[in-house]
Amino acid sequence: MEYFWHIISSGLLIGIFISAPMGPIGMLVIQRTLNKGRRPALFTGVGAALSDLTYSLLTGLGLSFITDFIIAKELLLQIIGSVVLIAFALYLFKKNPTLALKKPDNAPNTFWKDFGTGFLFTFANPLILFFIIGLFARFNFLLPEFRYYHYILGYASIFGGALIWWWLITYFINKARAHFNVRSLWIFNRIISAILFIMALVGLYKGISGYMAICFSKHHKGMNKTLHIPYTPALDNLSLEEVANALEDGGARFSVESLNWPGEFPYRPLTVITAAHSGKFIYLDFLVRCNYLRAVHYTDNSPVSEDSCVEFFVSPGSSTEAYWAFELNCIGTINAAFCTRSNECAQLPGELLQKIGRYASVGNRPFQEVEGSFIWSVVMAIPLEILGIEYNGKPVSMRGNFNKCAEATSQPHYLSWAPIKTPAPDFHRPEFFGDIILD
Repeated sequence: MEYFWHIISSGLLIGIFISAPMGPIGMLVIQRTLNKGRRPALFTGVGAALSDLTYSLLTGLGLSFITDFIIAKELLLQIIGSVVLIAFALYLFKKNPTLALKKPDNAPNTFWKDFGTGFLFTFANPLILFFIIGLFARFNFLLPEFRYYHYILGYASIFGGALIWWWLITYFINKARAHFNVRSLWIFNRIISAILFIMALVGLYKGISGYMAICFSKHHKGMNKTLHIPYTPALDNLSLEEVANALEDGGARFSVESLNWPGEFPYRPLTVITAAHSGKFIYLDFLVRCNYLRAVHYTDNSPVSEDSCVEFFVSPGSSTEAYWAFELNCIGTINAAFCTRSNECAQLPGELLQKIGRYASVGNRPFQEVEGSFIWSVVMAIPLEILGIEYNGKPVSMRGNFNKCAEATSQPHYLSWAPIKTPAPDFHRPEFFGDIILD
């Protein structure tokens, strides 16, 4: 019974949180509530809720070939969606809202049109996929103990939570509708159109600039990777669970997707990292979706790379003669060492390991390998003093790499952020580190 309450409450909250950000679809629902009444606006919300449910199913059911395509084409989809939204905003700007007031309130064709635009505008925003993955990890929506009937109930709860949100929004906006006359509706219509137009321009700018940045990086830097980690001092005042949520807004997000040895190890689980630093700590939030989950090792400085594991290798400064290696399995067990270029590594003592903050979404109890569709996250806070770095407000240059592995699982894999060109899996190759800059 405990699992049922967990999956229902988590699903409802996920559905509400997915719908709550007041983006273009929220503006559209408000506009339609005021111009056309509550029912057409609610149909728009139902379309948006179904789109959110579709993304949730793609994420949770492990349809990697679809989600990988969406993530790979994220910028292109963002550009296309922004162009469509610009066209719609211009149409809405020229439209006379008083005409909508004269139309019958029960035209079925209009309702299907409202439903379709709600679905398409929401589905055209691929960034929602990352948000859903993060929510799944935060609320432990995919756990090894769950069965198929738990997930049926959970996905129904996600859809229900989204519907509850749109029901409430349309209810309260409809209550205020009586206070709007024809002129105020016309003015509000123009305001909503302008907001949608600005949102679309921002999305178009981000999509085009991101695409150009990727093209420029490939053309001028070849295999070299560069990561800027933003300065966010307020993170020190939060718990690590709260840090994970804060990083969603202000952190640098990137993927670990270099499949360096595809012939022997072709599996590529989705791995997304969000990073920031406070001047005292480097905060890393690793978010993973995989088909097998393993956490056998529960003692620090044990071989956690055999489990479902993420890694951060870093060398302060431009030299790669020596570096620190931090390996963390999905329950937060750490294996940390100081290594030299000759691959001689000395494990960090327990008193230093205690200074490294860790939070695991699946808890800290060990378990044998389980098969299914899992989304999990671990947050790591590394003190800069361990790395010998003193931040004084100026950018700090480092070299490093981020890795994802699971050596002893049924789907062993070896992914990295910066590509590694060796015949066999070997993350301890500082010559392939990328540039990391603490802003």
